Amino acid sequence: MQDKRIKIKYYTDPVCSTCWIMEPYFLHFLEKYKNSIEVEYKMGGLLRSWDQFPTPEGFDSKEAYLSQLWNEQSKRYGVVMNGDIWWEQPIHSSFPASIAYYAAKIQDDQKAANYLRLIRENLFLQEKDISQTEVILNAVTEVGLDINKFKADYASFDTYKLFAQDIEELKQVQITRFPTLIFENANGNQWVNSSFLGDGKEPAECTSYWENIINYLSEDELQP
Repeated sequence: MQDKRIKIKYYTDPVCSTCWIMEPYFLHFLEKYKNSIEVEYKMGGLLRSWDQFPTPEGFDSKEAYLSQLWNEQSKRYGVVMNGDIWWEQPIHSSFPASIAYYAAKIQDDQKAANYLRLIRENLFLQEKDISQTEVILNAVTEVGLDINKFKADYASFDTYKLFAQDIEELKQVQITRFPTLIFENANGNQWVNSSFLGDGKEPAECTSYWENIINYLSEDELQP
């Protein structure tokens, strides 16, 4: 019997505000289809360095741009995120927290996913600088990973290469927007979805669209 399970590659980043908005909807979707889909998280390298982050056209500063974006998204979608963090204590880089995900994944896939969720909570709910080693280590400890092994893996160049490989893959498939989901069935047929909240869509509309993709790629054989 042909395998009808669907694999999802999720291109994301710990500081991606739209990914944070999507989080509860995506987790509910995964729970609903837990026996039918598997997900692989790919970090996107959204913020290499705050010092190198460009000021978008039409804004006086990068602080003004990100502060406005977060505060507008917070108000519209009813999620907690304080854009003032970019004025008061901007995140230096999303790379350390991203590399930490790969170090966590070496030990345990589910705990790595739990870490990613927790590090986002540290940023968006608690307004912590997730580029700081102390914040990362506290999150790793809280999700139950072996801290000594994590430290060794986190410092390993092999772990960095896992992150770098996904960055290169992202460029090859020309992903320019986060979040992006790539759905793939057992035959290798794919559907790329980068439109969460795009074109004025509401989150519920987007999750219904994911279900339509699942039905199409599985030929309506997958059930929640």
